[in-house]
Amino acid sequence: MKCIKNEVNKDTYQRWYSIYNDEIVNLKVGIERYSNDQNIAFKILEKNLNKLTDMKFIFEQADILQKREFVNIVFDSNLYYENGFYRTPTMMDLFSVN
Repeated sequence: MKCIKNEVNKDTYQRWYSIYNDEIVNLKVGIERYSNDQNIAFKILEKNLNKLTDMKFIFEQADILQKREFVNIVFDSNLYYENGFYRTPTMMDLFSVN
């Protein structure tokens, strides 16, 4: 639509269209493959389900921005560093047992 309104030039539109169309096709192929044999999807889920509760694993797999967001959520954005220790006056109840 933006190409028609001359808000994006034709070369840019064709490049974006190609990139996103390839991504759409790849996602559709993946959906189709796992829709045909749900056992594959369930095996992958079963293999990795325990990792969803492994906070250390989740934290180690995250990039720096995800780690920052994780810490902010867990410590309710109240984590600070003082005298060589990290401290927080609050923490999500869910994580207080750990």
